[in-house]
Amino acid sequence: MAEYRRILKEQGIDTLDIWFARWIILKNMERWTFKECRIIEGLLARCQGTTIEHILIFKQKIRDIFLTSKNQQEAYLKRDDLIQENWQSKNQHFANIISF
Repeated sequence: MAEYRRILKEQGIDTLDIWFARWIILKNMERWTFKECRIIEGLLARCQGTTIEHILIFKQKIRDIFLTSKNQQEAYLKRDDLIQENWQSKNQHFANIISF
């Protein structure tokens, strides 16, 4: 996220909203307050199809693996689904997480 923000700053794009929302982005969605939901909605409207949106989606997919898998085998199958969806090619950090 910091790298993406740096790239945007170099392009002259304001990234203050990303900076202020960084902890909200990493927070579990069910713990967001109403205000935090509105902040994320605004951020997603502006950052659709970007690393910010991918972080939110990927974070939830990884979390779902831990919350919904009944056993290790099922968890590995869900991880393989992420590979089939090419999440490892979106970002080097995602590739590192998937390979872990």
